[in-house]
Amino acid sequence: MQKRGIKHELLNAKPEYASREAEIVAQAGRIGAVTISTNMAGRGTDIILGGNAETQAWARLKEKYSTRLDVPDTEWKQVVADIRVKERMIEEGRQVADMGGLHVVGTERHDARRIDNQLRGRAGRQGDPGSSRFFISLQDDLMRIFAGEWVAGVLQRMGMNEGEAIESTMVSRRIESAQKKVEERNFDIRKNLLEYDEVMDHQRKRVYGFRQEILQGGNCKARILDMIERQLEAALNRFMADDYGASSFAELASDRLNVELETKDFLRIPFEDAEVVAREKATNMIPTTVYELLDELLDPEAEAEEWNYTGLADRANKAWDLKVTPQQLRKMERDDITQMCITAGEKQVASVDLSKGAVYLDPNWGLQSLCDWAKTKFGQKIAVEELIEKNRAEIRARILGEIRSQYRTKESEFPVTLAMARYMSERTALNAHSGGAKYDREGLLRWYQNRFGGSGITEETFRTESRAKLQELLLDTSRKAFPATTQEQIDTKLEESFAGANVAEAEDARELAEWAKQNLGVEVSAETLAGMDHDEARNLLWNAYDNRYRPEMRRMERNLILDKLDRSWKNHLYVMDHLRQGIGLVGYAQIDPKTEFKRQGMKEFDTMWDGVSEKVTEAVFRLEDDESFQESVWSISAATHADAPKALNAAEAVRSQQESATTNAGGEGKKVEPIRNRADKVSRNDLCPCGSGKKFKNCCMRTTAK
Repeated sequence: MQKRGIKHELLNAKPEYASREAEIVAQAGRIGAVTISTNMAGRGTDIILGGNAETQAWARLKEKYSTRLDVPDTEWKQVVADIRVKERMIEEGRQVADMGGLHVVGTERHDARRIDNQLRGRAGRQGDPGSSRFFISLQDDLMRIFAGEWVAGVLQRMGMNEGEAIESTMVSRRIESAQKKVEERNFDIRKNLLEYDEVMDHQRKRVYGFRQEILQGGNCKARILDMIERQLEAALNRFMADDYGASSFAELASDRLNVELETKDFLRIPFEDAEVVAREKATNMIPTTVYELLDELLDPEAEAEEWNYTGLADRANKAWDLKVTPQQLRKMERDDITQMCITAGEKQVASVDLSKGAVYLDPNWGLQSLCDWAKTKFGQKIAVEELIEKNRAEIRARILGEIRSQYRTKESEFPVTLAMARYMSERTALNAHSGGAKYDREGLLRWYQNRFGGSGITEETFRTESRAKLQELLLDTSRKAFPATTQEQIDTKLEESFAGANVAEAEDARELAEWAKQNLGVEVSAETLAGMDHDEARNLLWNAYDNRYRPEMRRMERNLILDKLDRSWKNHLYVMDHLRQGIGLVGYAQIDPKTEFKRQGMKEFDTMWDGVSEKVTEAVFRLEDDESFQESVWSISAATHADAPKALNAAEAVRSQQESATTNAGGEGKKVEPIRNRADKVSRNDLCPCGSGKKFKNCCMRTTAK
């Protein structure tokens, strides 16, 4: 173009051209305009014959105004009219139309017919005249892959020469057929990806939906208790099954005797009989195992020189504790080797100790395992004798009652645990002699006055008493401040109020609000409760209870669930990526990869989901032992949202929160304060306030940055 002196506009991916994309494409309808661009350029821009005055107008005004909407209407119309008159765009448009309109030249055919049709459409905007012409080479990918050899053969038979133009409806139809094949292939690819993504889509909706419920105020304690109940139900199903003891013994005997044993062989029989049955089955399986091993390594149909004595010696030594060498086996006859292995196997079976399995066949083994599970997971100390005479429902109620009681003790003591870790850490005292910060008794006193009102423990006590004594006094205060009414009683009241109704009626709402005020000490608006269903009312009352009596525990539960869920979900995404990469290999086993991916993907997701519940319920009873507890101390106690409500005036605090929550869109009511860190500012090189002895930048600053 430049050599021949043809004025043109070039549009490619370079920044200097890309920024003018709309301007270049909009003026492609001018007389003598030549525009070179990709087939994807300028979408959404009108190519008006004679030129686009509005595009030029904005190019002139964009330095004066930040956006097109900022330009006054009168000024915009005036500038557009001036450009049209000055450039004679209307007359030029008629002249271009008389000459045939816009002509589109395509240098190749796209894989998709849709793109080619979009280019053709550019030549006939809103009924304007226009034309198009496409050029294609037999070396283009489309022709080379789908129609190259056929078209080349046809052209040779027709006597076409190199470089001669091809104009044939038959060739055009063949090209369209090739494009259709490409579109079908691309459709199959997208469909295949969508089928694989269906599994992840279901998982994403479940994870992000659960997470969003928590972020929007869903009660975390209710969800943790649901997790505990599901795990307890699973434990009862496992440990109280009729065949639990027999399956445990079968698993032990199978592992030690190296033989597959079935659970049904050990149901309701004493240990002595079970031991005899296990040894008999193992002894009877030895000849079969030996014959299979010899047939594999000393194949009778093969030459003796090909027998694998080395492999036989290795496997026999491992299986039956022999100490033979390949050289010794070569000197022995096959029958002698068989008899030696059988004798060694029988000797080994007779020497195996199965006495550990005696306890598995005890009638109370399932209950003992259930008690051990409760002790390991929740720290519950329940004697087996307490459960022997109880049925399943009574056992469930007994264990669940102990768990709820322990949970209540934990949440009544947690504010003090948090405050002692924040202000009176043992590590702080140990590092005091090396220049570290001492116990922050002033900070503990301020926390006590803010949290419990300041009456009961004097300021002198905070200054003089030991850490252990202060903790004891604060724990006693915290327990007394915790109400006798539990959140389970809220559920009982809700069941009564919603009996035979789906939503709370006005009268029921007033009754609930009055009951909450008298029994819980919280103010709940009857107008807010009216029209709510059971779950919404439960969430509102539980949250009001939490804000009043357990704000620290509520924040900890929220942080705990989100942390465990996020970590497990990220790990699960890696697992699913690896599964997706290798799932195609199951096709060699005549298994549909997509079906197998769905099956294994949902299995992995269920494992991940159960793992989240396990981690949360274990951590909530061992908060002080969790590695992230110290990090959580700072995030919960230092960052407050308008501070936790005091125990003495929490009703007023809850009432103000509800009034703020129910404020209409007009913006009435008190504005909620933003989250602020009210602690003293710590510079990078100061000692960390947590008492670790490290500099702040090497300790808690890293956690804050995350």
